[in-house]
Amino acid sequence: CAWWWGGGKGKGGGGKGGVPPDKHCGAQRVRSSTPSVGFRSMMRVMNSPGNLGDTVNVGLPPLTDRFGRIHDYLRISLTDRCNFRCVYCMPAEGVQWIERAEILTLEEIVRLARVFSSMGVRKFRLTGGEPTVRKGYLKVVRELATLGSTFLTTNGTTLANHAVPLKEAGLAGLNVSLDSLQRAKFET
Repeated sequence: CAWWWGGGKGKGGGGKGGVPPDKHCGAQRVRSSTPSVGFRSMMRVMNSPGNLGDTVNVGLPPLTDRFGRIHDYLRISLTDRCNFRCVYCMPAEGVQWIERAEILTLEEIVRLARVFSSMGVRKFRLTGGEPTVRKGYLKVVRELATLGSTFLTTNGTTLANHAVPLKEAGLAGLNVSLDSLQRAKFET
């Protein structure tokens, strides 16, 4: 999942608008200091007539945890797809892919990032699967770079062709995630 919003009340913090703790992808759960602000509330605000343009002014409070610390970092998964088939991500029995209709469009990702930016988020990390296999991902990098520092976690296979365009799009940095630099170990 791109992120998990644990708004609302209820056992485990999932509540209305959240995702039960045993059903999310493992992303860090974030709670608002305002319990009534949940995922569905955010989507209603985003889809209201006054917020269809480039600027999102939703009037939501900063993201804070139960200790009052403000969160200014957001991890966004662009896709569940990858161009590798590592055994820990792709078990022998296969993986059930997320239906296309359930995945946020690139425009929705950017709009959502704008909402979080209005709540004080200043650092974005794009992940996946492998984010560079998502068609049009450079557009997201370019848009998010206008909101704050934008980083990418990648397996590095597309960097020969994408490093310069990523830099030109405003990418602040990247992590290359490798299991090994030794070909024999990597392939087994």
